[in-house]
Amino acid sequence: MILFLATFDESVFSSYATRAEAEADALFERGWLPGIVPPSAKAIEISNDLNLNISNGDFRFDPQEHNALVSQLLRSASDDKNGLSAYRYEDWIFWISRKKGYCQFHMRLERNK
Repeated sequence: MILFLATFDESVFSSYATRAEAEADALFERGWLPGIVPPSAKAIEISNDLNLNISNGDFRFDPQEHNALVSQLLRSASDDKNGLSAYRYEDWIFWISRKKGYCQFHMRLERNK
């Protein structure tokens, strides 16, 4: 007997020039990014794995919005990496550079369970 196991890659890659474009595509409504993303967010790149419920990506933002962004997050210094400060929000982790106005993110729905 031969067993054939196939896996199907259910990854979706998207990019948006601005937060407004991401909103128009219902990215926030679908839960692929939380609404805490700053209004100035731009150059949003996102990869969603539909099988694993994982979202990864990054975006740029106006550094003047840094304080407003991180005030909604919980600092997680033990997760800092590559000179980026780590913060948590629900099932999300954000790595942020204030000086560069840059943010990487990762979401996994099972993280807090």
